[in-house]
Amino acid sequence: MVVARGGGLGFGVFFQAWAAAGGSDAATIAQVVRSTELAENLGYGVAWFTEQHAHLLGGFWGRVGAPHLLIAHLAGRTSRIGLGTAVRLVADLDAARLAEEAVTLEHLAGPGRVHLGIGAGMAAGGDPAERERRRSRTRTLSEELDALLRGRAPGRADELAVAMSMPELADRVYVATTDERLLAQAARLRQGYLVGMFGGNRHASMVRDFRRLGGSGPVRAVRLVHVDTDDAAAIRRVAPVARRLWTQFVPPSPGWRAVKEQLGLAPPLGVILEQFGWIVGGPSTVASAVVEYASACGLNGLDVAFHLPGIPDEVADRAMADFATAVIPRIRQLMHASLEPITT
Repeated sequence: MVVARGGGLGFGVFFQAWAAAGGSDAATIAQVVRSTELAENLGYGVAWFTEQHAHLLGGFWGRVGAPHLLIAHLAGRTSRIGLGTAVRLVADLDAARLAEEAVTLEHLAGPGRVHLGIGAGMAAGGDPAERERRRSRTRTLSEELDALLRGRAPGRADELAVAMSMPELADRVYVATTDERLLAQAARLRQGYLVGMFGGNRHASMVRDFRRLGGSGPVRAVRLVHVDTDDAAAIRRVAPVARRLWTQFVPPSPGWRAVKEQLGLAPPLGVILEQFGWIVGGPSTVASAVVEYASACGLNGLDVAFHLPGIPDEVADRAMADFATAVIPRIRQLMHASLEPITT
């Protein structure tokens, strides 16, 4: 087994469970299960699963609407790899039910394996009032969730069927947000920070903001990666997929939608890869790019997305294996003296 760690940087895998229009929900979920089992055998530390409920990105979308159920299933099929939500869309949930859910998953999976990423999600149609409502509700729920998991909710224990005081699980709660108020709250509660897949050029400043606000919890980020035998082979594989995705893709923010409109449907491949934040190349190229990015951001963990519509599952799985066997050792060599070992 390859232990997927490099220097002080922990590595995980990230599954959007995206499939193109006409793709099978059942086949997509089955692929996620198989690839998670492979990720465990390769030594990755954690697998994260998104929650998606709408066709927000255009011609492809995520097929997992209930990541906690997927985690419950995988708890019985794996034994070591961490299992995380990235993220539970909590603005319309109840804190006690979410805590009960997380504690039950921890009992099923075993101590230390469940990681709970939470976020507000996107407002339908980009409505500013709905966006603020979701952010406000997420701040309230995050505070309540922390109190419940740390046993600091007087009077609630007698009301609840599940004994949910589990401080060690509270230490594995992460927020995914650009809302400075939620970041400040996460810093105060000693929660971790999940930095999203897109906007890689902004990630370093986002992490600096979290640390400036007093955040001491672990920071993890997601990046799209494709690794192949060499740079030319990686580009050949990714180029048609990237161009097709770009034509189908609806950016999640108004500013990015304006950028895409300005760039048009056929910008140079390098521009498309930059817009997606996609790291593509042979092992040495990918390792160097990861080290540069992770060092700039001061990451504790990097969670890699390999599977995309247009890349056959077996090719994505091979890239995941190559990253573990050929890229991470190079990252370890480059980073061993630059990051402190982590224990989270």
